[in-house]
Order: sequence, then C-alpha cells, then structure tokens
Amino acid sequence: MMPLDTHIAGSAHSHPRGAISPSNADLRFFPRTGRYHLIIGYPYRENDWRCFTADGEPHELEVIA
Repeated sequence: MMPLDTHIAGSAHSHPRGAISPSNADLRFFPRTGRYHLIIGYPYRENDWRCFTADGEPHELEVIA
C-alpha cells in the first residue's frame, strides 16, 4: 500500500549482476523519486537486498513477516 505522504515513497529495482549498492545512475535518480530505495540483487534470495536513502546512504529497514 502506498503511503499517504508520497514524498516518503521511493523505488524498488533489481541489479541482475548481484551488486547490492547504488550505481551512478541510481544516485542521480534517487533524489528525484522519494526518500527510500530498495535494490534487490541476483540471485534474489531472502537477504539479497538493501535499502538506501535518497543520497545513497544505507538505511536500516525492518521487514515484518
């Protein structure tokens, strides 16, 4: 469900080569699209993802199952 404050929303995308860190293109894109961004890396297992802030800094994100 999208948050009411759309400035909090961000993006989620995959890096098929497995790098779970923002690329230069990501760092240019992130600030224009929200505060938090998920990158999911190959091979897409349970722990193959990270959350980053709009400036590319790692951000702790609690997953509730």
